[in-house]
Amino acid sequence: MGNLSKTEKYLIYTVWRTINLDTDLIDYFKGKVMKKNKPQGDVASHRQVDVKQIGRKKKEATLPITRGETRRLIRELQARQIELEIQSEALIQSRAEIEAVLRQYSDLYDFAPAGYFTLGRDGTIRQTNQIGAHLLGVEYSDLIRQGFNRFVSDKSLPIFNTFFEMLLSGEGKITCEIEFVKNKNELLWADVEATCFEGGNETRAMLTDITERKRTEDALKKSEAQYRTLIELASDGIFLVNSDGRY
Repeated sequence: MGNLSKTEKYLIYTVWRTINLDTDLIDYFKGKVMKKNKPQGDVASHRQVDVKQIGRKKKEATLPITRGETRRLIRELQARQIELEIQSEALIQSRAEIEAVLRQYSDLYDFAPAGYFTLGRDGTIRQTNQIGAHLLGVEYSDLIRQGFNRFVSDKSLPIFNTFFEMLLSGEGKITCEIEFVKNKNELLWADVEATCFEGGNETRAMLTDITERKRTEDALKKSEAQYRTLIELASDGIFLVNSDGRY
């Protein structure tokens, strides 16, 4: 025993203490059970037997562990340590892969060509991407927890209220065109496509900027109206013909 290292001595002591404690506890509870079941006259003799058994078992438990057994225990502990290190490395690798996938989807979400919004049942903005914040002309941090209807123009507010009520009632995916006000005075037309989730507690909406298209449509309507007025007020007869000269 004198040639053992500190680690080996510590392992021997730990094993010895464990064996002694387990033996004492087992004998203690055995004595309790036997005392309960034995007649009173046999208690003294039984105690003497228990004392002899405890002494014998302690002698058996305190037998020194051989150097070979100590080395076997050390090898088992080292093997277990290597196994835990391998598992730790695998967990670290898995976490790195998950974080990489999350970054990828985060980039796709933030830099998508459309604005994405997650709304609560009360219409407050819970989450959005960078394009969504840009479309409404508000910093991302200032946009969260704001009411989505706050950015809807007065002209489109009744349309939006009806649209949102239909969403909460479980109508499925629905779309509408809504006029928003950004930067307090700039108008933004957007095609809004939304779906309700979580039993009506959450709504996800996608906004696509259609401002240029709406401007073109409005300009075309004005041009058609002016042309129609010009024809109706003309004093001369006006005929429309094709390239062949036919009416």
